Amino acid sequence: MAKRTTKALRQQRSSNGTFTALIDEVLARTMHRDYAERGMGYTQLAKHYGFSKSSIYEAFKRYNLPTRLVKGSKPDAQLAGTIAALYAEGKTLPEIRTALGLQMPSRVMITLVRQEGVSLRTRHEEEARRWKAHRKKIPLIIKAYKEGIGVPTLAKRYNVNPSFCYTWLRRNGITIRHSNDPIYAQIG
Repeated sequence: MAKRTTKALRQQRSSNGTFTALIDEVLARTMHRDYAERGMGYTQLAKHYGFSKSSIYEAFKRYNLPTRLVKGSKPDAQLAGTIAALYAEGKTLPEIRTALGLQMPSRVMITLVRQEGVSLRTRHEEEARRWKAHRKKIPLIIKAYKEGIGVPTLAKRYNVNPSFCYTWLRRNGITIRHSNDPIYAQIG
């Protein structure tokens, strides 16, 4: 558990007479790094750093650190603008979601993009864009599979569905291995 220093933590009396913890900017940025890069949630951060979840959330807001949206909350104008700008640049909704660390449904993101005045791409354009990104991954998937890496691992590594891997392996004449194949005995 991280130690709270007197510099990092100040007490402030709230209007109802209770004390609330104020987290300084350095500690807030450290916590946000765990939140954004390591994927820790507010509950994990609260246990690790010894603050309440609401204190951590308030610190993120105070120092303008981006947060993932909670179900039922409204995105702020800056986030909506960022999503629309990335969409206009050509990024797909899943790519935007990953880049910003959001857990926002596609329909909400589409609404935000429309509200910002950006025209939506057609389904055909979206599929073509996704195919263009995935097409580059096929030779890498085939090479890695031949080296002995399994399909579930490849699917995670290249951010594709396992069926995508199986389809392109079969189309390229590669026999699909099973878990009892000798190659797995050599790896273990």
